[in-house]
Amino acid sequence: MNDNDSLAALLSTEVQADLLVLMSDVDGVYTGPPGLDSSRLMHTYCPTAQAGTVRFGGMSRVGTGGMHSKVCSYL
Repeated sequence: MNDNDSLAALLSTEVQADLLVLMSDVDGVYTGPPGLDSSRLMHTYCPTAQAGTVRFGGMSRVGTGGMHSKVCSYL
């Protein structure tokens, strides 16, 4: 199943876009689901350098991809 973030990433690749901006109502990438007290907002996130340091939650209240599809769309 593809969500809008994944489809946008595919399209940006097809048209050889220089930049893809994905919007969210969350302040950024957290170490866990933002609703948990133990989750902390990360200043930067690099999937290859920080593999396993972030625990992604499930679906958001308005979509199917969540933050996972935003940070992994380009991989």
